[in-house]
Amino acid sequence: MKSGKDVKSCFPLYGYMYDSNSKRIPDPETSKVVRMIFDLFNEGNNYTQIAAILKQKQIITPLYYNYQKYGFGANGKGKVFTTDFYDWNKSTIRKILMNDEYLGILRRGKTRQRFKSKKITLVEKDEQYVFYDKYEPLIDKDTFDTAQSQIGIIKKKYTNEKVNRYSGLAFCGVCGRPLRHKTDVRVSRKDFVRLTCRQSSCGPTRGTILYEDLDKILKNEIMSLKKAVLEHKEAFLELANRKTVTKDTGEYKILENEKKNFNDNISKIELYIRKAYEQKVDGLLPDSVYQPMIAKYSQERNDLIEKIKSLDSRIEDYKTSSSDFKSDAIDFVKKLERINSINCLEEVNLNLLINKIYITTDGKRKRREKMNKNITIIYKKIDPVIKEFLNEK
Repeated sequence: MKSGKDVKSCFPLYGYMYDSNSKRIPDPETSKVVRMIFDLFNEGNNYTQIAAILKQKQIITPLYYNYQKYGFGANGKGKVFTTDFYDWNKSTIRKILMNDEYLGILRRGKTRQRFKSKKITLVEKDEQYVFYDKYEPLIDKDTFDTAQSQIGIIKKKYTNEKVNRYSGLAFCGVCGRPLRHKTDVRVSRKDFVRLTCRQSSCGPTRGTILYEDLDKILKNEIMSLKKAVLEHKEAFLELANRKTVTKDTGEYKILENEKKNFNDNISKIELYIRKAYEQKVDGLLPDSVYQPMIAKYSQERNDLIEKIKSLDSRIEDYKTSSSDFKSDAIDFVKKLERINSINCLEEVNLNLLINKIYITTDGKRKRREKMNKNITIIYKKIDPVIKEFLNEK
């Protein structure tokens, strides 16, 4: 295990097969299925929808494929399967999407078995033997990273047949929590749907925006960014080259701890706000004391939220294994070249370009909820380069 020597197991990782030297190589039949699963997921399909598509295409499950090709899978009674050969399990799809070995990484020592009880336990990833670029990857890192950012986010189709493409992207600029889908029942129009923060403690400036408004804003921002970057590509790449830094994992941990402390303080402040409100309702806290107290707590919370926004941009830089901003900038330019005004709002493109979107309002209600909004977009990997580049322009 420590040497990373190629060893042939009873059957290989789904998507691969073994060559004569016991080395993993792409399986012509199943490698394209793995790529299809990642593409479908990054396009906004959830596990159930992907399973249905695979079944419709009559693609057999990994378990039955291994039995069919390698002869493994039968139990002691000789009954191999009691279900449909094309009935994909949601957990199987999720495991494929979460497996970084599809990047060409070899992991050894993933489980541990106790001598007496024979109980098998999973070994933490940082305790496994890991070997990079060990064999040909089936997917690129951007595709994998995009999928990881969406893992656990439910892509729910609502009664008006609209899917929340901003799941995992749109957050309240006051409390930092994800914005939720909401249909306004006061009107019959199907497109009168918005994202909103449901935390009452955020007050009137909490994040809320109509889908169509956010669509227009993002489309304008992305296409304007594309125009500016492509017109001044050399200047953009030169700026990225100047800002290239060597990343320090120690500093990354400091940033993560700092963000955790800020979030803990926000939770405490929100607890104080709730307690103050309960005391006010019970008549134990006069309004003359309550109002200044809430204003003070709200200001402290907003200051912490702003600090977290700043940290998020720096933390995102450290999450990538590469410390070369110029390399990331070249990759970002290629992504911009592939998008246009028609496909720029597709989920796969939004998740390739953007890390987070923070939204707040001025709290002043206007016709059709069109309040003045403050939108902060944090782009993936090279957000500091993009911000400085746009400021220079």
